[in-house]
Amino acid sequence: MGIKGLLKELPGGRMQEQRVGFDTLAASLGVARVDARIDAGSVLFICALRHKEPFDNGDYGPAAREFVRQLLSFEISHSWDFTMVFDGCSPPEKRHELKRRRAKGGGIVIDGVFIAMCVNICRVRSVKYVVSPAEADMQVGRLCGGIPVCNDSDELAYGNRLVVIVDNWGREEYRLVDLDASVTEETKSSLPLFYYFRRYGMHIIHWWAAIMGCDISEKASGIVYAGPDAFFAALCGFDNKPSHTLTPKSFATAFHEHVEKRCRDSYSIQFITNEMRRVARWYTTGGTYYDEHANVRSVSGAIVQAASPTSRRHMIGDLNPKTMEEYTPDERSQIDAVQPHNLIHNSAARRETINGMSLPPDKTTVAECRPEELKTMIVARGGNVTSKEGRALTVPELQRQVRAYLSMEKENSQHVV
Repeated sequence: MGIKGLLKELPGGRMQEQRVGFDTLAASLGVARVDARIDAGSVLFICALRHKEPFDNGDYGPAAREFVRQLLSFEISHSWDFTMVFDGCSPPEKRHELKRRRAKGGGIVIDGVFIAMCVNICRVRSVKYVVSPAEADMQVGRLCGGIPVCNDSDELAYGNRLVVIVDNWGREEYRLVDLDASVTEETKSSLPLFYYFRRYGMHIIHWWAAIMGCDISEKASGIVYAGPDAFFAALCGFDNKPSHTLTPKSFATAFHEHVEKRCRDSYSIQFITNEMRRVARWYTTGGTYYDEHANVRSVSGAIVQAASPTSRRHMIGDLNPKTMEEYTPDERSQIDAVQPHNLIHNSAARRETINGMSLPPDKTTVAECRPEELKTMIVARGGNVTSKEGRALTVPELQRQVRAYLSMEKENSQHVV
């Protein structure tokens, strides 16, 4: 879920600011080549969702092949320099959110076995990766260099100033949220949360998370019956006061006066104060990540657990990512059954059975294909997805190229793949 309602309150976070095509990301960042730190959680979920029936029945092969296609897209179609960041053990603080995710996601559960398969794929393909001690959103922004690429607004609350929020991997839709954007005279009225964040600091975003709801909230909506109007009205009351007068207790008191009666009847000032402090503490010190030596660090940077043989093995996927335990014989057998080099490879099989050569099973025309599917079909034939000048091909150009390939191959019955 991330933090409810946060993105639309920040520069670049509104849906009307959404961008299309990962090929545009380098230009948006002002760099020649994107250096990305990708939260693999949403990528794995989409891979599983696209092949839900076999995945639910314990056959992870189709989802693993989908993961390989996604890696090919990053490697070849977009030429990203990237690191895949995988989820580790689920923190108990997020138990309520995990239940909500399972209910919303149609029951799909990304377990340690599927993560291990994808880790093995990365290892075989020489793709940089790391398994997090807890959830990937805590780790992805703590790797040296690179920009976090995820679909979770928590990255901003953990202190990352520039984040790529992916709304749809298939359609390559994303938003670029920049906490260092300039503040103008209009900012207070157009983006009041951002205005107060720049005035008072990150705890304003943490308090928003506590009030509106976040991944460690018992209820998805946080303080039920509260709302942004009461939040901003409370903050406005401190406009002409010294900054030090704005504390969790003073804000909760002012906020309590502006909410509906049913909210006041349900939550005391002390409860709201405690919740704000609890959530702020989580985002500043509660999350954990591995440093390069496999020390477990708090998101504040402090070492909370020194490196050990167990943490080193967990970090590279030699232990079950979700349990930190040895793989059982059944788990190991299931992982070994999916051989990365057999997922996409040269083959003498019938053309229509080779991934990337034919239209996807759920598509009947080229026009229905997603940009990444068009690029996969072009790359599978050795074609280019950029012009001679290095410009990324547009969707119509990609479609024309795929149609040309398919038309030519229809006229020729003999193929070498």
